[in-house]
Amino acid sequence: MRKRSRSLSERERAIRQRLKSDFAHYASHCLKIRTKAGAVEPFVLNAAQRHIDRELARQLAESGRVRALILKGRQQGCSTYVEGRTLLLICGAAGAAGAVMWKLLELLGYVR
Repeated sequence: MRKRSRSLSERERAIRQRLKSDFAHYASHCLKIRTKAGAVEPFVLNAAQRHIDRELARQLAESGRVRALILKGRQQGCSTYVEGRTLLLICGAAGAAGAVMWKLLELLGYVR
């Protein structure tokens, strides 16, 4: 059985567009993280994540694409940022797939 689609209102379109184009807004409203203390909280970008987000947005605006290799320190939230950003991209595109290489490398024992 096929679902009936309905048109989005202007307000709904504006909300959807902001969620797609403003990762910090999307993260704080749609994503949750588990803190080191075990609490589940909204994903609010920290300073390192905001810096990465600004640089990637600049690159996208200048070239129309993003290519980044992030050399990161531990406990700055870079992996969490990349995972959230990947989730936003694959959830918004039909047939898209994404992977975070760090987790694969960790499982294979290359990083600790």
